[in-house]
Amino acid sequence: MFADSLYLTMNRLRWIFGIPLALSIAIGILILNAEFTSAISHNELYRRSYLYYHAFVNMICFFLFVFLSSLFIPSKRKYAALIAVIISTALAGIGLYDTFTQRYSEITLTILINYAGLFAGILTGIYISYTIFKNKGWDAVKKVDNIGEMY
Repeated sequence: MFADSLYLTMNRLRWIFGIPLALSIAIGILILNAEFTSAISHNELYRRSYLYYHAFVNMICFFLFVFLSSLFIPSKRKYAALIAVIISTALAGIGLYDTFTQRYSEITLTILINYAGLFAGILTGIYISYTIFKNKGWDAVKKVDNIGEMY
């Protein structure tokens, strides 16, 4: 009895803290990346590969957010991935709103590349999560083999 209630409590805690933990890891990587790029922004190689680098970092961070959300949640991992996609899309919308209201009035190549990396990371995270967890709690429904109909 006690073991069952402890198991349910741990699963609830994993649901409560799993997605924010995954988000904090992804945002932490983005912050570390911002600190790193401010230190090397004078480098000529960095200036030439700026767009590719930021698209790759955005893709990795948002891939990790979706994937780690699915990894940290105990069951029905597709709902965790869906919640991560909704949060990522909301963050992208807030970022676009902030970009167009305070900084820019037109779409530039940098903005397109950054958000393309973000959405590529979301799609990659969904695909990899589905591939890894399709038999390990993606739907969390036990499938019963059809042995035959009883007459």
